[in-house]
Parts: sequence; C-alpha cells; structure tokens
Amino acid sequence: MADVSVASSGFIGLRHEQQAADRRSISLTELLSSPEWQLKRWDGKYVQCLLPSFTTLTHPDRDCIPVLDKHGRVIALLAGHPNDPRWVVDVNDEFDKVMQVVHEAYRFPPDVSQNRRGGFATVSCGVSQGGGQTKPGNFALSAHNRAVWDALFKLKVVRRVANFANTAMNVFAPDMSAFYGNTLDAVCDADPKLKRNMSNNAFAAASINLGPNAVSYVHTDHLNLAWGWCAITAIGQFDATAGGHLILWDLRMVIEFPPGSTILIPSAILRHSNVALADPANERRSAFLQYSAGALFQWVECGHQTQKSFLAAGRTFLQSGKQRWAKGVSMFSLWEDLKARVCTST
Repeated sequence: MADVSVASSGFIGLRHEQQAADRRSISLTELLSSPEWQLKRWDGKYVQCLLPSFTTLTHPDRDCIPVLDKHGRVIALLAGHPNDPRWVVDVNDEFDKVMQVVHEAYRFPPDVSQNRRGGFATVSCGVSQGGGQTKPGNFALSAHNRAVWDALFKLKVVRRVANFANTAMNVFAPDMSAFYGNTLDAVCDADPKLKRNMSNNAFAAASINLGPNAVSYVHTDHLNLAWGWCAITAIGQFDATAGGHLILWDLRMVIEFPPGSTILIPSAILRHSNVALADPANERRSAFLQYSAGALFQWVECGHQTQKSFLAAGRTFLQSGKQRWAKGVSMFSLWEDLKARVCTST
C-alpha cells in the first residue's frame, strides 16, 4: 500500500485523470491478450480456484476470498453472498426488477446518462460532504426522488443486500467498520436533521448505477475515505464468465463478478472498471454501492467544522497526513489474525 495516490491530508485519494483510452468499454478478450493480467474465476459464492494472491476463509454463512497485500493485510474482499440457495432468485432477480422500476420512476436531470464513471445514470442518497458542501448534509433530492429512495430502503431485498455488505466489512475489517460507524454516529448526533439510509449500517451513503448497461470506465472514487472500503453489489441478468468482470488495474487482476454477489475495495485509491457485457442487447447489469466520503471523517476530526475554520482558530492536528494514512492502513485486518480469531471462535 506504499505506492498509492493519496491527498496530503490522508483523508481522500487523488483524482485519477482519465485519458481518452479510459473512457471506453474493454472486452475480456482484449484485456487478457496481455500476459500481465491474471483472471480470477469466481462463482460469487464458493471458491473455485486459487491464485497466489488469494486465499480462503470458511465462515459458517459464506466463503469469502480476501485480496492480500505483501504484508498479509486484507485490502479488498470478494464477499460473495450468504450461503442461501435461493439468493439469486429471491434477491438478485428481485433487485433486478426493482432497478428497472427505479429507472422508470426516477426523475433525472438532463444528460444524466453520461458521467466520468460510465455511460449510465447514477443516483445517490445518504449523508455526504464535498463538491462545494461546507458541512455534512444529505444528497439534494426532490420530494419525488426522496420518496423513491425511502421506498427502496423499506424493501427487504434492498436491506438484505445492504446489510450483507455491512456485515462483511464488520467481520473482515472490524476496525474500519467501527471507524465508519462511530464517525457516522458523531456526524448525525451533531445534526439531527441528517437522515441516515438505514439504522445499524456503517456506510454513510449509497448509489445505484442503473442499467441496462452499467459497465464502468477506469476511475477512482477519490473523494471516498482514502483507505476505506466501498461495497459494490452486481445486479442483473448477464453471463459473468463472459463480461461484467471487476478490473483492478493497479493489481492487474480481472475478477468474475456474478449477479447478486458483493465485492469490497478501497475505491478511492484503486483504479477500477468493468469488462464489457458479452451480449449487451440481451443482458442487463446494474450495481448497488455503499461508501463514506473522506470529508466526513475530516469534519469530525476538526471538531465538527471545516479545516479552514479549525486552523483559523489556531488549532493543530494531532497527526500529520502521512501519520493519518498509516493509521488508516492499520485498519486493514491481518489475514493471520482473522484466521486465528475464527478458529478460536469455532
């Protein structure tokens, strides 16, 4: 984790400056034509094969594949989905129908179908800060669109997906999960007008990349917490062996990403995108994402004020940006510690 792009404050990543080549879909054949890439075949639930960069941990409810750095820290997680034989039918297929309803019901601003992340519409809800916001606030939504989100979060299928990702972070990155949860609690306790997406969920915000062809370009989500995990759940009807893979450019990994499964990555610092769908005319792909903005953590550390106000008052940080980043990286669990903890508890 030494050679990553992090802002001097340590709270957020550095924006990836997209090149023309980044703003296009890439096929699996084109990507794997280079020998430097390693393909990870994954059914989204059970481990099918192992590569040197991956290992496994069996949990009573799921089989997950962690991605480890050279120090044995779990920097990303192929969480999959619960060991429920009806998950694809009861959750993915139902959520796919919900995505189509949202696409029809939502009132979009002009030109929403194209952004730096891809040629699709993205809608967001929750607590955030950045993009001109001087303090934490809820995403600006019309009354109509707010009602759409409120209805979404009442659906059992949406709550199951969101809470599975939250549980995966809590199990495999408990220090990070506590940091997320404590920060969100502090932000919302200080401003009762703020509305959380869901109770007992540590992620501050959620977004939906709406289909039918939500395949992202090469990008980072640099305004998220620099070392923090973003939970990505693939939804839809597509052949995951032929398209829709998650590409981790800095790790030279391309991972099969089946519908209904969840992967957590530090999206602020890892360049990522998706492989093009093999048959976009007859397939659908959307994505449900959960994350927390780095500015929220900065706001709390500054005593619920901007850094400018904090410094103008003559106050100083107790740690440098470099120290903050190092402390953040320490929130990634050590794989050996996780294995020992699970073995001890079983």
